[in-house]
Amino acid sequence: LLGRGRPLLELCIMTVELQVSEAYTRDVGGGRVRIDYDAMDKLQLATGQYVKVKGKKATFAKVLPLYPSDEDKGLIRMDGLIRYNAQLKVNDKVDIESAGNLVELASVKLTALMAQPPVDERYFADVLASMALTAGDKVMIPYFGGRLSYLVESIASIEPPNEAGVVSPNTKFQIEYKEGMKGVKQVKYVPKEEEVNKLLADGWKIVRYFFVGTPWPADFGIVAIM
Repeated sequence: LLGRGRPLLELCIMTVELQVSEAYTRDVGGGRVRIDYDAMDKLQLATGQYVKVKGKKATFAKVLPLYPSDEDKGLIRMDGLIRYNAQLKVNDKVDIESAGNLVELASVKLTALMAQPPVDERYFADVLASMALTAGDKVMIPYFGGRLSYLVESIASIEPPNEAGVVSPNTKFQIEYKEGMKGVKQVKYVPKEEEVNKLLADGWKIVRYFFVGTPWPADFGIVAIM
């Protein structure tokens, strides 16, 4: 042990201090931050890897390079949700470090933060795919032109450690609703169009829902409402 009892490994972790700035419009809601190539080189990061944002609360995000016009300004661009999760404001200074090799999340437990109908759990793995999550994060998913908010209560990755992990198509979501927050409608998310006829026969109403103007792929899932 070195440095007043701190492990040598902790002392050797490279960090970079950057100034918080607003995200580019295309990145809002995508769970990603942007930094310049100099910072990426210092942290030995490649595009698409993950960083730990060490605000008053730690959160994690995918990293991409800044646009050329923002190079060499010492900026980190992030959206309001990442700032909220890290308890940061625009113009704050924040340290970031490489998150290392984050592994796939086996399961995530969420608590709904607003009144809403129950949503099919498969929907969450699709819209949050490749995002890094840690306990205490707030997440938002698109829903009929608006957003639904959830708190990440706990996570479990496919192998330790469990500080953070990445959502994959195999990640299982468990949703809890506080008393009085569960709506009366039933909702299903149907990723395969061949399942539609069966739902129609059972009395469901089908809505094609496009993820227009969001960072998710501009494909549609099928949202069915009873």
